Amino acid sequence: KLYIFIFHFLYILILTFTIVNIIAGIILTFNLNKRGYATMLSLGMSRRNLKRMLRKNGILSIIPGIVLAIIVSLIYNIKWFNQVKLIAGIQGIEFKETFSLPYMQIVIFILICTISILLALSVVYKNVDDIDIIECLNNKV
Repeated sequence: KLYIFIFHFLYILILTFTIVNIIAGIILTFNLNKRGYATMLSLGMSRRNLKRMLRKNGILSIIPGIVLAIIVSLIYNIKWFNQVKLIAGIQGIEFKETFSLPYMQIVIFILICTISILLALSVVYKNVDDIDIIECLNNKV
């Protein structure tokens, strides 16, 4: 029973780090590029178009990480399942289980990442509305 607790604890810990990383990454990227966004606004880009661009940028920068995390975790799960099966066979324990994809965990992971992206983008959208073009271009940011 202890190993199940440890597994769930690690799962929650990794999800927490993922959420923090997604939110911090999107917000920090926005703050680093704020002067460039102010330049785009001064050249005639609307705030609506800037928000649309930031949304696409945020989503496209996170998708490869989500896909890679799912692939790596599936490979790890298959490897772990085969090791358990091998150990059971060595010990003479009948192992009739078959591997099945953890659909629910994958869906939960994708939902949590999506909610994290939306939360970070809501903070960024608020900052887009507060951009003072003159201040940003004069390096006072």
